[in-house]
Parts: sequence; structure tokens; C-alpha cells
Amino acid sequence: MQYSTELVLRWTSLIKQKEDGIDAFWPSQIHSKEWLVRHVPIDVENIVIFGSWYGILADMLKEWNPFYKIICTDIDQNCVDWTSQYHESICTSMDAYTYTIPTSLVINTVTEHVVQEVYDEWFDNIPDKTYFLLQGNNDFNEKDHIRNAHTLEEFNKLNRADNISYTGELEYEGPWNMKENKPTYYKRFMTVGIKNDREDKSQGHNTD
Repeated sequence: MQYSTELVLRWTSLIKQKEDGIDAFWPSQIHSKEWLVRHVPIDVENIVIFGSWYGILADMLKEWNPFYKIICTDIDQNCVDWTSQYHESICTSMDAYTYTIPTSLVINTVTEHVVQEVYDEWFDNIPDKTYFLLQGNNDFNEKDHIRNAHTLEEFNKLNRADNISYTGELEYEGPWNMKENKPTYYKRFMTVGIKNDREDKSQGHNTD
């Protein structure tokens, strides 16, 4: 993907102003978001991002399609203060979010950061016939990861993914293994589906 000068300057400002801003730009973060953007269904207009952090994904989506209408949500007010400068933003937990407008797509890239009870409440709250796009990983070493999956199949089962139009995995490099002096590799999982759409299962799974 290519990014406008305006967006590059915005990201530069984020790195300068926020102590942890640089963490949003590790190669694994950027590659997983670009992968996501390319798999957004074509008939999407209104998007809600859960766990939007500093809004990098929202920025990328708007660069990809300026007509997207995006709402960013996060539990960290510091992050919401930043994203609210550029996108409609709400400080809330994912399970407490209230849908007030028709929503085409919900995005959750922090599935590994919440307990099953919170995830289930969030998933149950998604309006019927809404696209969902989920990401997670198999990095069990990160202390903030409390609901990981070992495989893509386990990821889909854990996250109750059904009516799937795309599912796949992307290898990425994690922190350097200082003990063994070699890189560490993990897999990021991603799945796109439709909530409670039981009418057409003829397409099967796309894993390209």
C-alpha cells in the first residue's frame, strides 16, 4: 500500500508525541493491517473497529477507501483522545458497545486480549447479517495475551466463526530469542464471516 504525505506526517507526529506510539509500527503490525485491509468485503460502508489503539488501521482503511465511515473504540482514553482528532471515536469496552447506526462490518484484532465471557458478549451483540473480521495469534509468551489459539481451526472455533468467506494465516517475526540467539516466529490468524447468516453456505472457506 501507498500512503499520502499527510498521513505519514500524522504518524510521525504520533511517534513523537506518544511514548508507545512506535509500537504501532512494528513490521508485524503493519503487515497484518495491510493484509486485513485487502480482505474487507467490497460491499462494506459503515465500520466499527474494536481495540482501535492509535487508529492506524482506521487510517489505512480511509486511505484504501475514503468513503468508509469508521468508528474507533478502545478502553484507553489516551488512545481515544488521539483517534478522535481524525475519526469518530468512543472510549468503551467491546462488550459494552451499543450499536446506534446500521453497521456493515465489525473488526476485532484484539481477540487474544479478552476473556471468553467478554468475547462472547461482544459477539452476541453484533447485529445479524453483519460482517465480522477477526484477527488473533499463537503468541502465548506475551503476558497480555489471555485467549490465544494454537491453530487456525482452533482460532475459528474459539471465536465462534461461522459462515466464513475467508480464513487464513500469516507468519510474522516476534521478539529476538536472546537465549538461543535466533528469531522467533508466530502466526497471525484472520477470518471474515457474516454473523448469523444461515441462508448461504455454498461458498465454503476461502484460504487464498
